[in-house]
Amino acid sequence: MRRFAGLLTLWLALGFTQPAQNPMVAIAGKIVEIDAPIQITAETNVVGFDWLENGRYLVYQIVPPESRERYIAPSSDSTLWRRQFSTALYLYDTRTRRTTLIHRDNIDDWRVVLNGRAVLYVVRDAQLERAANGAHEKSLSTLYLRSSSQSQPKVILQMDTHIGLSCSPNGRYVLVSAPGASGGNPLIDLQTGRTVRSFDNALWVSSIWSDDSTLYLSRRHHRQRDYLVYNVRTDEIKPITESVYRQVVQQKPSPVYRLLRYATRRLRLQTQLDTLPAEGVGIAPLMLEPKYSATQLYLESLEAKTERYRRATVAHDSDSQLCSLAPDESGVAYCNWRGQLFYVPLRSRDPSTLPESLACGLEPTREQIRDYYLSNGKQIALATLMYCADYDETFPPSQSITDLLFPYIKNSDVFRDAFTGQLIFTYLMDGQTLSSITEPATTPIGRLDWGDPEWVVVLYADGHVKAERRQ
Repeated sequence: MRRFAGLLTLWLALGFTQPAQNPMVAIAGKIVEIDAPIQITAETNVVGFDWLENGRYLVYQIVPPESRERYIAPSSDSTLWRRQFSTALYLYDTRTRRTTLIHRDNIDDWRVVLNGRAVLYVVRDAQLERAANGAHEKSLSTLYLRSSSQSQPKVILQMDTHIGLSCSPNGRYVLVSAPGASGGNPLIDLQTGRTVRSFDNALWVSSIWSDDSTLYLSRRHHRQRDYLVYNVRTDEIKPITESVYRQVVQQKPSPVYRLLRYATRRLRLQTQLDTLPAEGVGIAPLMLEPKYSATQLYLESLEAKTERYRRATVAHDSDSQLCSLAPDESGVAYCNWRGQLFYVPLRSRDPSTLPESLACGLEPTREQIRDYYLSNGKQIALATLMYCADYDETFPPSQSITDLLFPYIKNSDVFRDAFTGQLIFTYLMDGQTLSSITEPATTPIGRLDWGDPEWVVVLYADGHVKAERRQ
């Protein structure tokens, strides 16, 4: 018997140890597994990121803090200084794990547009001329549009001044604010590349979109401010009152903030310290200095039917604000407290156990339920024999039996009802020894009774289990 127990312990150590499981949550019909975070960049100055093509790509920007903006004098002309803004815009492929440089230096602003299919960004080259009457800056702003399939970006327009962007929610239209430009402020259809309308230069003061086709504007006119609403589809512009304009502004986030996605229809991101908005989008600062302290980042299911698979940890070092969930629920992106960017893949699969099926809202058959408890009974029986092998062939005492067997199973759920979580394991071998058992194959050591009117699972001293009818 001692030899049998020793061989059993060796077999269990080699082949029966339970594989480590990834954290997971349940949605309707599926289990979502959370993989380990993948570090995208070693740089500690990621200041913004967004999803492209529904989560296939991740666009992010890096700005080194030691060179925010500076002017460099070329050796050929000491009176002419050229502006250098050390920024970089990258594209990360979540499938191939490859990173592509979109543009480096002098990036003023950028947006993901055209319903997440392309990146719109502004590059401003400036020169500072020194003369006897002072220094004068000359700027050339270029607006680029690039999709993931393009090797070179498309030039949308160029203007000899600093420009600002105001994009419609779906990213099809963009109003370019260019103070002092001779051609006014163009409203561009990015899908066709055409200018829909050009507004006069006074309109750059403030503009905000309420939906994909309605633009609210404010302008100074004869030392007063006018308020207008423009409809892209009908090409109509009408005056409105200040109160109507203010009401629209209050319902929209400030343009200095970049939108990040904290929730989808089925999943939601949460942090340890702050609860993020659950409406589908939230706001996070475009520039964050100093960095926030590390917090835990969680993924929460909005559809789980049981508490066990409702919430799982994504990361322990997340920035409390710079995190985002891919629109297609394929991954999570977040910056850690140092400012480094990470990507966490999310994998969906069919539930493989009874608790997973229950959490996903599936209805198991009686056979599936019985097979689940047979599997649990087998784990308990083998764990009990492992305990005997380690303690001179003595069975564990009944007091705290689940705690004593836990090191050999690493899963306390095997002792409990999958529906209610109640303890359903009855132990029958308090302090007895293996040597005292003459017929291990017919000597029960315990049973699992989950309330089925017909069946119970019985565990035997030789390690086998059986589903037996109630007597």
